Amino acid sequence: MGGMERSLVSPEEMKALWRVVRSVYVMQAIGACLGLGFLHHSDKFSDVWIGVALGTMIGFIIGLCWHFSDPARRNDEHRNALLLMGCAAVVLCVSGIALTMNPLPPGSSSPTGGK
Repeated sequence: MGGMERSLVSPEEMKALWRVVRSVYVMQAIGACLGLGFLHHSDKFSDVWIGVALGTMIGFIIGLCWHFSDPARRNDEHRNALLLMGCAAVVLCVSGIALTMNPLPPGSSSPTGGK
């Protein structure tokens, strides 16, 4: 196996899915700003993380709708890349929701408060 190994998502696939990628990036930025402005957890990083995590899923859904709005892309050969991106969006969203349901106490690094 000399040389380059194939990655899960090639650069060509990412170029073909630019609508999804762009939507995710924009919604992550918006989510980070909203999280920083409206959430009040123990630290600002948690607020930004929750905003980015929730924005990822919203951006993926918007980007997917935008991508498939063109009938020529309905039989897209990049389904594996979309599936991988969708799984990552779900994992991030679930982690963001879990963090909002069980925020860490101030000055703590564990959910039990360090006890």
